[in-house]
This record gives sequence, C-alpha cells and structure tokens, in this order.
Amino acid sequence: MVLLHVGFFKEKFYVHKNILCEASDFFDNALKSEFQEGQKQEIVLPEDTAATFNALVNWLYCPTYTLGETEMVNDSFNLYYLADKYVITALKNQIIDTLFLRLRKDGNSIHAMHLHKVWQQTPTNSGLRRLLTDTFVWTSELSYYFESDVFYAWLVMNPETAADFTRAFAMRIKYPMVTSPFTRLSSKHYYDDRMT
Repeated sequence: MVLLHVGFFKEKFYVHKNILCEASDFFDNALKSEFQEGQKQEIVLPEDTAATFNALVNWLYCPTYTLGETEMVNDSFNLYYLADKYVITALKNQIIDTLFLRLRKDGNSIHAMHLHKVWQQTPTNSGLRRLLTDTFVWTSELSYYFESDVFYAWLVMNPETAADFTRAFAMRIKYPMVTSPFTRLSSKHYYDDRMT
C-alpha cells in the first residue's frame, strides 16, 4: 500500500501500489525512484483537493466513469485536470466519452467562466479544449456570437481561447454544409493520445 497525503489538510489515502502505478506513469516513476517518495512509499500532493482525489481513487478501483443525469458537465473538469496532471489517459478518455455523449444530447450547457479555467488548466493540444470549442461553435446560432457583446468581451480577455474559437468559426463559415462534429465524428476524435 502507498500512502498519499492530499490537499492542504493532508488527508490520507491508502492505495494499492500496483493499481496506482499501472494507471499512471507519474506515480510509477515517483514510487520506484530513489527519492523520498520511493523510499517511504509516501507522496504528498498539497495542490490537489481531497474530493477530486477521492473520485480518482474510486475510478482506480472501478475504472468506469459516468456522469449522473443531474450532474453538470463542468463537474467532470476537475477530475480531468487531475487525470491530465498524473497522465492517466484512460480516465481522460472516459471523461471525454461521457462529455461527448452529454454535449451531443444536451448541447452547450457550459458557462464561459468554466471555459476560462479549462484553458488555464490544460495544454494547447488538449482534447477537452477541442471538444468544448466545437461544442460552442457548432451548437449555437452564429448570430449569437456575432451579436453578443459579452461573448466578444470574453474573447478579448482570453486571447488563447479566442484563437481556438477563431479557427473553429472559420471552418464552420468556410464549410457551411459540413455537419456538426457531433454528428460526423466519434468521441475518439477528442482523445489526447490521438495527438501523439
């Protein structure tokens, strides 16, 4: 067993080493190293929250991710960030699968403030970024974006997001007969490992 101290209050989590290391190269490398973590079989993770880490541990022991009907799609984001941080690709892909199905069914139900955090927490080629960009660009009327002062102001304040959206808008305007990615692509299009 490995002891993980999580969050500001260093909440203790005991996890089987083989399960943790199988899921994550990060933990595998840390626990097999000559450093303190490898010697003690203990890791301190002060930046993570206990609630999100608990969700990660639950997934490690039962590797299936679902989003309840009453849960908002942004409830998945913190777990995605953690999976990204610890290089747990299988969990990230399951979250993408779940979000893809929910967004295809319900359309855009994500507030712009959540987008800002996604762009802060994920790398440039993130599958989550691509999925959310396509969601915003393809599930709303274009007139909303061109007539919305709030959306324009938000893009001006978030230039990296604006660049991603501009590329997607250009594709939608250039190829108006092309259908939404939600009808012609699978969720695998948004997997991060697709980029390697």
